[in-house]
Amino acid sequence: MNLNLPAGKLIDISLPLDARTFHMRTYSGFKKDMQFEVEVIKDYQDGGYGQIVRGAHMRLHAGTHVDAPSHMLKGAPDLQEVPLRAYFGDAIIADVRHRGGGEAITPADLEKAMGDIILPGDRLLLRTDQNQDYDGSPAWMKTSSLCECCGDRLVRREADIANRI
Repeated sequence: MNLNLPAGKLIDISLPLDARTFHMRTYSGFKKDMQFEVEVIKDYQDGGYGQIVRGAHMRLHAGTHVDAPSHMLKGAPDLQEVPLRAYFGDAIIADVRHRGGGEAITPADLEKAMGDIILPGDRLLLRTDQNQDYDGSPAWMKTSSLCECCGDRLVRREADIANRI
C-alpha cells in the first residue's frame, strides 16, 4: 500500500509491548480475564527449521492503541474500516500535563495549549504523560479526559483524531 505520505519527521508514540504496560483491570461483565502474556509455542530444538515461535495473548484495548469509533458508538465503523492514512500526518500537540487523574481537560486548557488553530482534518494529540507511571490501579484508571464540551468543539471543527499520549 502506498500511503503517499509527506516527507518529514515520524514520531512513534507507542509504549513498549510488555506485561507492565498491558496490565488491565477486569471489571464485572467480562467473560474472562485476558492479560498480556507471551508464550513460546515452539522452541528452537523442537523440530521444524530450528526457529523459535512465540504467540501473544492480550486484549486489543490495552497499552498503545486506537479506539475504533465502534468502541463507544454502536453501529459506528470498526477499526479495520478506518483508513490507515488517517493515522499519519501532521498533528497538533496540546500539552495538558497539568491535569491529573480524573480531571477533565477544559476548553480553557485547549485554548492555552494550542490557541484557536485547529482546522477541519487536523489531528490532535493530548499530551498527558499519564502512561509514564502505568500500574493498572483504580487510581491510575481515572486518567484525565476531554470534557464533553471540548469533544463537541472538536467535532464542530471536524478534527480527525483526538488521542492521549
